[in-house]
Amino acid sequence: MSSTEATSVTEHGADPSCTVCPHAWSAHDALGRRFCTATCDVRWSRTCICPALTPPGS
Repeated sequence: MSSTEATSVTEHGADPSCTVCPHAWSAHDALGRRFCTATCDVRWSRTCICPALTPPGS
């Protein structure tokens, strides 16, 4: 089974953005890429797990 990455190229084309969360695709770690790709594939609505939004100590 193959899946597509949850990316969208912006008009400027410098860095693709994520279609699931408000972060650039390059800012995702391996888990974030997998999470956002799965979220996009099944069209779920769930919160972001990107480290930038995770409070320290959580």
